[in-house]
Amino acid sequence: MDFHDISPWRVIAWVLIVLVAAFIGQFGKSFAQHLMSRFRRKKTGGRTAASLSTDERTDVSPSTEGRAMASSSTEEQVQALAATEAALKAKKKEEKNRLKIKKKEDKARLKAMKAAEKSGS
Repeated sequence: MDFHDISPWRVIAWVLIVLVAAFIGQFGKSFAQHLMSRFRRKKTGGRTAASLSTDERTDVSPSTEGRAMASSSTEEQVQALAATEAALKAKKKEEKNRLKIKKKEDKARLKAMKAAEKSGS
């Protein structure tokens, strides 16, 4: 294939195909992320700390007491959620460390058994 065989219209067509594919891919990714966050919210029964914007977390105006109370309850919910997540994370870490120690002990026991077999043979 020679360079002169490539027409400008063919190049434009391929560029448009690539742009359309990128457009579909980007919005498909955004749509998938939207659906995942929607299912997560439905699963947890409400909004998560990550889904709250910083304005919603810190917006407490003294002129509107009702809004301040709602914001404080939202902040309390966020703090409670964060505490729960921290507790779960600590528990998971503790379990991981326990399994790691058990694995090391099993490995040492196996090594000792192999050494005993070698010396006994």
